[in-house]
Amino acid sequence: MNCLVIDDDEAVGVYMRKLIEDTGFLNLLGYYSNPSVAVGFIMSNIDLIDLVFVDVEMPGLTGIDLISSLGTMAEKIKFVVISSKDKYAIDALENNVAAYILKPVNPVNFLKAVSKVRNMVENTAQTEVSPTFFIRTTDNRYVKINWHDVYWLEVNRNNIFINTFDACYEIQ
Repeated sequence: MNCLVIDDDEAVGVYMRKLIEDTGFLNLLGYYSNPSVAVGFIMSNIDLIDLVFVDVEMPGLTGIDLISSLGTMAEKIKFVVISSKDKYAIDALENNVAAYILKPVNPVNFLKAVSKVRNMVENTAQTEVSPTFFIRTTDNRYVKINWHDVYWLEVNRNNIFINTFDACYEIQ
C-alpha cells in the first residue's frame, strides 16, 4: 500500500519512515512537514495513495482540516490520525478516519492501525467485483453473465439477444 506521512515534527517523520519500512507491505511515497504542500501532492496523485498518516496539530492547517478540505476525494484514501492528545478522536471519527494513534507512536499500536487499514483495503477490493446477472435462455438454461462481458444488446420484437465476447444468448 502506498502511503504518506504528514507531520510537522521531523523526529516523528523519521520514526514513522522507519516503522513503514519495517512493515514490508507499505511503500512511503513521501513525507511532508507542511500540510498545505501535502494537500497539493494528494490532489495530484489521488489514485496512487492508499493511506495517509496525518498529525492533528500543525501550523496553518490541522490534520482534520486537511482531511475535510479534500472533500469527496478523501473517500478514496484511508487516514490514520496521529496526535499527542486524545481530545481530537471525536473529530477524527466524524471525518471517517480509519484509525487514531496517540503519540509517542508505539510499534504495536502502529501495526494494529496499519493492519486494520490493510484489511479495509483488501475487503474493499474484494467487494468491487464485476456485477453479474442471470438469464434464462430460450432452451431453458440458466446462464450467469458478467456485465463487463456484454458488448451488444439487440431487441427484436419479443426476443432479446445478449452478445458477450464469448457467446450470444437469446431470451424471451
